[in-house]
Amino acid sequence: MPAPTIDLAPAVRALADGQPKVTAELCAELLGRQPDSVEAMHLQGVAFQMLADLPAALEVLQRAAALAPGHAEIQAQLAVTLSRLGRFDPAIAAFRHSLSLAPGSDTTRGNYCIALGQAGRHAEWLREAKNWAAASPRSADAALQLTRALLAHGDVKAALAAADRAAALAPDRVEPALAQAEALGKLGRSRDRLAPLRRAWALAPKRLDIALRLALLERDLNRFDAAIATLKSILAVDPRHLEALLRLAECERMLCRMEDADATYARAIALRPGSGIEVMHATAVCPIELGEADIRERRRVYRDRLRALRERRIRIDDPYREAGHPDWYFLAYHGLDDRALQEELAALFLEACPSLDEVAPHIGRPTSRKRLRIGMVSSFLKDHTIGPLNRGLVAELDKERFELILFRPGGADDPMARAMDRAASASVRLEFDLARARRAIAEAELDLLYFPDIGMDSFTYFLAFARLAPVQVVSWGHPDTTGIPNLDYFLSVAGFETPEADAHYSETLIRLSRISSHFYRPTMTAPPKTRADFGLPETGNLYISLASLPKYHPSFDAILDDLLTRDRSAQVILNTGHCRDWDRRLHGRIAGRNPEAARRVRFIDKVQHPDFFSLARLGDAFLDTTVFCGGRTCLELWAYGVPIVTLPSPFLRGRIAYGGYRQMGMTDLVARNERHYVDLCLALADDRGKRATTSARISEASGALYEDKRAVREIEDFFAAAIAAAAKGEKLAGRPL
Repeated sequence: MPAPTIDLAPAVRALADGQPKVTAELCAELLGRQPDSVEAMHLQGVAFQMLADLPAALEVLQRAAALAPGHAEIQAQLAVTLSRLGRFDPAIAAFRHSLSLAPGSDTTRGNYCIALGQAGRHAEWLREAKNWAAASPRSADAALQLTRALLAHGDVKAALAAADRAAALAPDRVEPALAQAEALGKLGRSRDRLAPLRRAWALAPKRLDIALRLALLERDLNRFDAAIATLKSILAVDPRHLEALLRLAECERMLCRMEDADATYARAIALRPGSGIEVMHATAVCPIELGEADIRERRRVYRDRLRALRERRIRIDDPYREAGHPDWYFLAYHGLDDRALQEELAALFLEACPSLDEVAPHIGRPTSRKRLRIGMVSSFLKDHTIGPLNRGLVAELDKERFELILFRPGGADDPMARAMDRAASASVRLEFDLARARRAIAEAELDLLYFPDIGMDSFTYFLAFARLAPVQVVSWGHPDTTGIPNLDYFLSVAGFETPEADAHYSETLIRLSRISSHFYRPTMTAPPKTRADFGLPETGNLYISLASLPKYHPSFDAILDDLLTRDRSAQVILNTGHCRDWDRRLHGRIAGRNPEAARRVRFIDKVQHPDFFSLARLGDAFLDTTVFCGGRTCLELWAYGVPIVTLPSPFLRGRIAYGGYRQMGMTDLVARNERHYVDLCLALADDRGKRATTSARISEASGALYEDKRAVREIEDFFAAAIAAAAKGEKLAGRPL
């Protein structure tokens, strides 16, 4: 007698209407009447998948597959379920069985490729994707899957070609545009990512995740106005979109629109009061202040907000994720003593998140290792200022005496990073997770943990709160104190510090006799360029200064005013800032003092090496910023004899050029005051013979700064002495070694 027929139509309609629970219930009733109905099992299995009840889906689909081993779609759905459960080997077998029954199913083939990728079987994934793309050259899905497989394989150029093909085959689909953007990002072509992301958002205007991705790219490209417009579009759809609010406030800060940022932070705080957002608001600092009175007021507000948060005893679970923007970096540009503010901030974080003060298990235990184990942690041990400043130390540190482990948050892969990794004993990539990163460093059981910089990156800032080694040292990569109790020493240079400088640091100040960097002397192989190559006038004196714009303290305006007033044929050449708003803000500040002089201040687009060296050498004098002077810039330009005029300030961050000249044994271009600074500039510009002689002397004397093995030996001796003192429960005194 034939089995009674059952009506699946109501269950199918319910599934199509987005009611998988109804479908599952109807199928259960049908299976009660006809237990062996394969189609009812199949439909119920799909409904369970949609309900995320994967064990139930697996049970019913396995029964169906056993009853109908030749049913390709049931085999495919069983494979999908197994894959979602992480059971990749049986999933892959089921996919293969399904494709043997229905080799033309693009959906199954796509899911099969995804499973191979998730299983880490990248070679099989790439082979299958290539076969599919070759067999179906008009399939956008095949081209898209090939893109993903090639990206996983590291063949990014081929991946971009495949993504372009997918986009051409399916111009109305979002996924190919997103794949193009991803491939372009991996190739470092950030600007080119804008077009596919904009196209993806236009195709899916309700996809706020795409809009946010676009806004973040616009922000990273310093197109802050565009980012603000995109973020406001997101908020027009979802006014409670917290991430959009936070990124909007960030962009407003970067454009110095502090009242707008305050209002945006208020909206975000209303959504999540008592959180790290309040710390982000409290520590918001304008990158370029208009005057010294504005600086003093900003710092008063900063201090008062921090104290108010401490009084409220807010709690933060993960300060890196909740409050991780290093706006406190801009404090160093104010030209004032930052110690009290830094200590206030550190105290707030410790009270809000006591787990920051974690202690590694090996602390206090004796060690019998022959070599002392040093850890160096920074996000910038690569082609960044911190990389060149520390590359020589990594290479020259005595490996018979010390074992050196580099810890890299997020990793790094450029020629300088690879050279440093080869020179170190080991290199460890840290995940951007504080607990895991602390554990990874603690497992190394270090004798000393060295931070070349703290303040430019919030992740290493928060890592420094833990006690991960018996001795923890920070140096002048970011030349400011940290306020963090678990940092024992600040490693500086006698030539960088005043006699009163100990009071500027929460750490014990160590003054080495040599600049603490085995800096390699730069070489320029490219032919030098002319003024015309940079669009500069052939006549008239050029005063060049290529610092980042926040380094131009309001007090420097008087120097520019005096210089351009006394040399009426001259032009001052500055770098553009992060955005044109910065240029306009600084230029407006200068024009407020002297409109005529401001017309002879030019902003030019930033240039990279070797053009940077060529441009700097074209100046009749190179102007060092005063409150926060050049560091790596000076070390590089002195190699080419560039005469840099400097005026040391009371704090380390304004005394690095002075310290360099002192080590060179020539202080001709060290000014006593602002008037003398301008006198020195004019003397160089007006007397070409004097400038040539000075340049030659600098080029020769600068040899004292490069590949200085005595500096490395002095650092080694400090490391060993600090470790020995800690083993006895003692600490070195803050004095020159």
